[in-house]
Amino acid sequence: MRIVSMRNTNPTMLAAALITGMWMGCGDAATEDGPVDLDAGAETTATERLPCNVETVLVKRCQECHTAPLANGAPFPLVTYANTQAEYFGEPIYERMRVAIETDFMPPDPREKLPPDERATVLDWIADGAPSAAPGEACP
Repeated sequence: MRIVSMRNTNPTMLAAALITGMWMGCGDAATEDGPVDLDAGAETTATERLPCNVETVLVKRCQECHTAPLANGAPFPLVTYANTQAEYFGEPIYERMRVAIETDFMPPDPREKLPPDERATVLDWIADGAPSAAPGEACP
């Protein structure tokens, strides 16, 4: 067995490689035992929803693939607030979103990368702890 040193590995490239491996290996969000319940363990209520500005970006840029049912090999949906809070390989999905956006892994080529304002919207939401929409917030 060959041991590979990670000492001089670029953290951004390592993160992208890990995400790529998980995306490629788990494109149908399933295990040997069947589909993964991506809402399992998500501590959300029926009234919790995505903030409108975040929902707008996800609908426009992500839900072509990250929808229900999943499409084009996407490993998890990004349709509901609970989807973003569910764990995926031991981490909340919103943290996976952060790494994928910061490394430009998502959206994938040939799709257009997130414009700076949309990128900031999602990354700021994640930096704030990915909170649900304010009570009474209604999206157009």
